[in-house]
Amino acid sequence: MPYCEAHYVERFCDRCAHCSLPIRDEALSALGCMWHPECLTCVECGTQLGVDGELVCRDEPADTQLAAASDATAATLAGALIGALAVPAKTAAEAPDEPAPHPMCENCWNRKYGDVCPACGKLIDGAALEALGSKWHPECFKCTSCANPFGAGDPFFSHADMGANDTTTLRPYCKNDYVRLFCDRCGGCSEPIAPEEEADTVRALGRKYHRNCLMCSVCKTPFGPGDPLIPGPAGEHEGKLFCKADYTKMFADK
Repeated sequence: MPYCEAHYVERFCDRCAHCSLPIRDEALSALGCMWHPECLTCVECGTQLGVDGELVCRDEPADTQLAAASDATAATLAGALIGALAVPAKTAAEAPDEPAPHPMCENCWNRKYGDVCPACGKLIDGAALEALGSKWHPECFKCTSCANPFGAGDPFFSHADMGANDTTTLRPYCKNDYVRLFCDRCGGCSEPIAPEEEADTVRALGRKYHRNCLMCSVCKTPFGPGDPLIPGPAGEHEGKLFCKADYTKMFADK
């Protein structure tokens, strides 16, 4: 059937997802919709997209590729477009209940939704290593103290460190530095209590002890369950433990 131009445009031409007006000439297909090239702009900064920029759909995974329109009447988007175009483009009128698309340039999308490496504070735009609830540049995942990298299968220990804006971030440490910096020290030998030794420790008088270190500081007799533990008086004996017999010999008459 023949149509005048006005009615043909009204009935058959795609409508722009931004302004809802018919698209008479050049069009771009992105995020499942059709757009006037001048209407395809970043919702955050207003930068025009589809020329040499990248397009990202808000709330969509960044690695889902967005294809440009292949129709002869549509211009080809330059560069890799990121978003979610896996179905033919629709107009807002054809899909009134679907959420409106939110095109974003790469910089704005990264700033709002991108993964930031906890170590260097820079965006991750390539290979990433997932550990401690975060994503890291592989070369940044190393001991926070000595900066030695972790090899495949190397054990690491985490500690919550204060970061920017008073937020805490779990950071990795090698065993030597973790033990040196964060582990409790035994009240008997004063050596750090390594993580694997925690299950065999005893708490007494507000301090932790290796089980084998919980003994009288004079006769070296180990304390058993229920044995009285007597702390030394202030001065050179402060912090030491004594059995009742040795405490009596040394301090009862003083």
